[in-house]
Amino acid sequence: KPVSCAAALGVLEVFDENNILENVKDHALIMNESLLSLQADNNFIGEIRGYGTMIGVEIVEDIKTKNPSKEIAMKIIEQSKNNGLLLVNCGLEGNVIRFMGPLTTPEEQVNEAMEIFSKSVSAI
Repeated sequence: KPVSCAAALGVLEVFDENNILENVKDHALIMNESLLSLQADNNFIGEIRGYGTMIGVEIVEDIKTKNPSKEIAMKIIEQSKNNGLLLVNCGLEGNVIRFMGPLTTPEEQVNEAMEIFSKSVSAI
C-alpha cells in the first residue's frame, strides 16, 4: 500500500507542477467555442455535452427532428481520419462523436484538432 500511495502523490505533484487542471479548463473553452460555432452552422449537429475535454457531439438527421444519424457521424469520423484526426463514435445509436484526448495535450494540438474537425464537418 505505501507504493500505491507514493504513486498517487506523484500524480498529484505532476498535476500541480504542470498546471494540468488549468490547461484542461482552457482547452475545454477552445473546444466548446469551436463546436458551438459548428453547431450554429450545421443543422445535423445536435447536443454538445461533456465535462472538460471529454466531449460528445451528437449527430442527427436534422436539428428539428433530432433523429439520430450514425451514417453522418461515421462520414465525419472517416473524413476526420483522412485529415489526420482519430475519433470514435459512441452512444446507444452510435451517433455521438467522442473527443477524449489526454489531459496533457498541448494547446496547439487542441486547436489543430478543432480545425481538422471543422474542415471534416464542412466536407459533409
